[in-house]
Amino acid sequence: MEGKALLKKLGIVAGMTLFGIIFALILMEGVFTYMIPQPDDFYHYESYTGWTHIPGKEGNWIDKEFAVNIRINSEGFRDDEWKVEKDPEEFRIAVIGDSYTEGFQVPLEKTVSEVLEDILNSNSENRRYEVMNFGVAGYSTSQEYVVLKNNVMKYNPDLVILLFSSNDVRFNSMDLSEDNFRPYFDLNCGELVQVKTPAEQPHSSFKSVLRSLFPKMYHFLSVTAVENPVTKSILIKLGAINADYNSTTIEEKIPVDFKVYSEEYDQNWKKAWNITEKLILDMNNYVEKNGAEFLLVAGASREQVHADWWEETLNAYPDMRKVGWDLDKPNKILERFSAENGINYVNLLPAFREEANKTEQRLFYHYDGHWNEYGHRIAAQEIYEKLVNYH
Repeated sequence: MEGKALLKKLGIVAGMTLFGIIFALILMEGVFTYMIPQPDDFYHYESYTGWTHIPGKEGNWIDKEFAVNIRINSEGFRDDEWKVEKDPEEFRIAVIGDSYTEGFQVPLEKTVSEVLEDILNSNSENRRYEVMNFGVAGYSTSQEYVVLKNNVMKYNPDLVILLFSSNDVRFNSMDLSEDNFRPYFDLNCGELVQVKTPAEQPHSSFKSVLRSLFPKMYHFLSVTAVENPVTKSILIKLGAINADYNSTTIEEKIPVDFKVYSEEYDQNWKKAWNITEKLILDMNNYVEKNGAEFLLVAGASREQVHADWWEETLNAYPDMRKVGWDLDKPNKILERFSAENGINYVNLLPAFREEANKTEQRLFYHYDGHWNEYGHRIAAQEIYEKLVNYH
């Protein structure tokens, strides 16, 4: 009898504990929905690229600097609905990229793709332009290469624009990125070979359950709470976030993303650039083989453009002052590479710096770090000038 009574008490305690945990989770989800609003979740697992937008999803992207209504089309990209058939008088442009292209930080009509489309159509009498936004946050050149083949070319674009971000280099390398949820390529006798697919490493069950049942709390934990090293370590062990999230080298306490600006690269970074260049070259060749034109656009980051923000970064990570930096290096590498391989190229950095120096206008959000409406407009205008010059 005593044993049964003890089991009954243990069952009651376990039940109450479980109820308490569930109640606490629901309560926290409510807090992060109404009191400390978090963005809606627009992403889900996809076997080719690792993740993509949820088709048809609509919601809000919220941060301390903006609140934007977002709608994803049925193809899974942030744009209006598309039709596969192209009108005879239409010139179709596909823009592939990461979060800068995606542009969740500004209204759709203010994104680089939409602004470029408006400028083109405003200056054209006989031709209609459609600019399609294939950007997804966090994508590497490897993922963009997959998107080009799986999603873009079925729309028969006349021009494909690759909007390159400097952190793409790291994300193209298995040696520099610990993220298992994206495809990776390597070089074998100078040719690209896919060495890892996202399907080999699906999301952990704990992460999937947390993300699907408590999306607001998940976002808070994965973005805000990781600023605390202890919390970050616990979340990684639980499988709630990727080990790569906001990665910083322990021995130097320098964010890995900034190392793309190092004056000297180690072997891992040299290899990452070799893979990156081959990905871009193969994208260029694939597009041209399919009868379209290709344009490589090198982006601009806030650290490259605003000197005081670079100084702010150096102050935040004092060990960075022990290293030599060249903030123009990624853009110079891409310029040399494009010239050697006959690839059409636009470097946004000079235009961004000129505008920032001339007007003292901030072209990026301070905390979020992405382009604001002014940044998107400068990028679109610079791309337009290139198109006018070679068309």
